[in-house]
Amino acid sequence: MRNEFDYSDESESAETTLDMTRIWQFVRRRRWVMIIGTLVALVPAFIYPFQQPAIYRAEATVALQQRPEVMDIGAEIIASGPRRHRQMVASMASLVRSSAVLGRIVDQLPTSPRDEASDPSLIDQIKAKAGFGSLPPRPSPDQVRQMRVQQLMSRIEVEGDGGGTVLRIAAWGFDPVEVTFLSNATADALADYRRDQHSGASRKALTWLNEQTYELRRRSDDRQRAIDDLVRQSGISIDTSSAAKRDELQKQVDAAEIELMVVERRLKEARAANQKRVNRFEQTEETQRQMDQYREARAALDAARLTYTETHPHVRRLEAVVRGLTAKIDPQLVDLFGQTEGANAAGQVERLTAERAALSTRVVGLKLNLEGVANRVQGGTEVQNKYDQLTRELQVDRQMLEVLLKRRNETMLGAATEHPGVTVLDYAVPPGGPISPNRPMLLLVGIVAAFAFGGGMGVLLELFDSRVREPEEVTDALGVPMLALVPASGEDEVIPERQCATAVGEPASEAYRNLRTSLLFSMSRGDLDTLLVTSAVAGEGKTTVSANLASSFALMGRKVLLVDADMRRARAHRVFDLARSPGLSEVLRGTTRLEDAVQRPEGAEFDVLAAGSLPDNPSELITSAKRDLIMVRIKNQYDLVILDSPVLLAVSDALILSADADATVLVHKLGSIDRRALRRIRADLERAKANVLGVVFNQVDRGDPYVYPAYLESPYHNQPEGESKSWLRRRIARSK
Repeated sequence: MRNEFDYSDESESAETTLDMTRIWQFVRRRRWVMIIGTLVALVPAFIYPFQQPAIYRAEATVALQQRPEVMDIGAEIIASGPRRHRQMVASMASLVRSSAVLGRIVDQLPTSPRDEASDPSLIDQIKAKAGFGSLPPRPSPDQVRQMRVQQLMSRIEVEGDGGGTVLRIAAWGFDPVEVTFLSNATADALADYRRDQHSGASRKALTWLNEQTYELRRRSDDRQRAIDDLVRQSGISIDTSSAAKRDELQKQVDAAEIELMVVERRLKEARAANQKRVNRFEQTEETQRQMDQYREARAALDAARLTYTETHPHVRRLEAVVRGLTAKIDPQLVDLFGQTEGANAAGQVERLTAERAALSTRVVGLKLNLEGVANRVQGGTEVQNKYDQLTRELQVDRQMLEVLLKRRNETMLGAATEHPGVTVLDYAVPPGGPISPNRPMLLLVGIVAAFAFGGGMGVLLELFDSRVREPEEVTDALGVPMLALVPASGEDEVIPERQCATAVGEPASEAYRNLRTSLLFSMSRGDLDTLLVTSAVAGEGKTTVSANLASSFALMGRKVLLVDADMRRARAHRVFDLARSPGLSEVLRGTTRLEDAVQRPEGAEFDVLAAGSLPDNPSELITSAKRDLIMVRIKNQYDLVILDSPVLLAVSDALILSADADATVLVHKLGSIDRRALRRIRADLERAKANVLGVVFNQVDRGDPYVYPAYLESPYHNQPEGESKSWLRRRIARSK
């Protein structure tokens, strides 16, 4: 139904860019929803910050003192680093939040009455009143204690500081005195627990050391007596010097063989490294220090194995040290522990090959000397062998006894010295103020959230609202041009149906004149004797447009008849203060002549044919053959007939009348219907083959610059000379 007079720019109507004008249009349309939503959300936003209880926080600081644990063999060799500090802080934090520490605080706190055993008679009364056959069993004292410990855990925070040597113990709660007590009590409980733990470990270690010392002394005395008895009773000469020399040679042979094995292993690794490695492994200062410690420990272990047996305490201690160092450093560095930093791989292989040859020669020579000395021993009998064995065992026992005595003295000294491991540096003081809630921040967030809620409600309603609110979308959906924009009337203006005749110079009156001009252009292209004015739904102002159009054409000297064809909801007679009957319904039924039904409103230049009484069958009257005869008579008597028809979406009367009318004008109020209704109207009018000239947008908001531009308010009307500001004064008076 696109009319040939459609001059709208389709590309401009298809533009969907979001500019400030559209935003302002949306804000004006949804302002009350957003204001109400914001006000509703502001109420809890102002109440919530002041309903939150104040939370206080107190903090105590403790120092973690590093000390070797009791009987920690090898602790003097293994150096502590940042990793050990972090592990110690993590273990201390877990210890603070454990029941071992917090349980001491729970035991000191007073027990509430509900934690005590209840009176059996009172329990029976509760059962009787509640109607329960049995109540759940009360928790045991241990369970109650554990629940109270869990409550304290949720209120304690532990943080490490100072490179892992300082621990901060913080407590939070609703009472400043309570949180201060809880923080200080936790710090004291940690120090007491560590002190008791150290004392208990010292006692256990001293007991074990005393038992081992007594056993070694007894065993050494027994072996010394056995040696003395063997020498006194054997009656043979025991060459102790030759035996000592043989033992010394045996130690040298063992040491040389161990050194040869080490060289062979290093030679094998060097050959593999010469083939596989291209770049040398880079070592940091920390790894170099760890490797030096590893080399020293391995060298000490190899030497101890040559001197003592595998079960000797000194050998076991060094093996533990080597295992600890191996776990701390990279395995690749362990493989490289024997390499010289300045030598290349090829030179190292040659040096190790020569060293292996020299060691092999030395081992062979030592073995030959050992065989010669063994042959020269006079007492090489069973008695001599037993004497040698007892002598070696006695030496081992005495060495072990010396080590245990030294360790016992150190443990006794440590137990006698006050060394708790944890020292309270700073006790917590009552906090000067709460840490939360931050009421100004909560108020700010609440206000922002309230405005966001109000705006969100407006956006949500806009998304679910499918009604069309822009003239371009309406014209695109209907396929017709826009004929005029009629602004909404002010409260102090004249009756809307009489604006064209009585409000000369007002924007609404000029809008109807613009509409008349558009229709005159259409009439110049063809005959326009009958004009149908209709709308989609009631309340869009079709009667107002019909009356003002009739007045505008009458002012041109045209003979105009306004016919109220809406017999269901007639309104023209009320607008012009006329009698409803007789009217159109009586004329169509033939009970009244046309001349008797036509009325002239007071002060008007056109005639009005009212709707008449409400008939039982309005649609049948409109489709009767007599209607055509009456329309012919009306056209012969008047230059223009304007039909105020019923709405399109409710009844079919408008479609029937539009099929016979020369032209049809649609009156639309923005936002009254959705897009589906517009598409339905277009389809119905196309089926009726109606000649739709265009759309008149009625009751347009003057304050919306996007729909109703400001230049349409220009005061082009007659005014007395010297009163150029009368329009401005009238606008000011209207705003008041």
